[in-house]
Amino acid sequence: MSSQRYRIVLIPEASGSLVPRRSLRRRDGRRSRAPEDNPLEPFAALAVLLKALQRVNRRGQGPAAWAPVADDPLSFLLDSMSDALIVRGPNGQVHFANPMAREWQMTDRDFTPFEEFEQGGLRFRARGLEMNLPEGQLTFTLVSRIRRSSYGPQ
Repeated sequence: MSSQRYRIVLIPEASGSLVPRRSLRRRDGRRSRAPEDNPLEPFAALAVLLKALQRVNRRGQGPAAWAPVADDPLSFLLDSMSDALIVRGPNGQVHFANPMAREWQMTDRDFTPFEEFEQGGLRFRARGLEMNLPEGQLTFTLVSRIRRSSYGPQ
């Protein structure tokens, strides 16, 4: 049986919300932090995501399309996902829009945290995330097509 005690600490996320994490107390009474308790970790993950978005924006055409992202699975997934993804900068300018966002013409829509709407005879659900960073605000919008269920009302 272990004599170690656990303590729950609140760690700020990039969104500003506090998330509970477990902190381990050692026998000598000092607190030991796990690597995932690093409050800057969400910013590191965001930096990786933004770098991948930059790589996708620089891809080539035709057979060279994946040359810049050949060794980057995150960039590949961002560009090939079937939902529309739009990332806007501090002034609302579009920094990234994947092929589905362009095909469904979603870059012209205003940012909203949540919205269901119809466009071109299709139903969509948009979910948005705002991130306030020292450099300004970033918004992420993910738009999914709502498929009609064969089991529910039509």
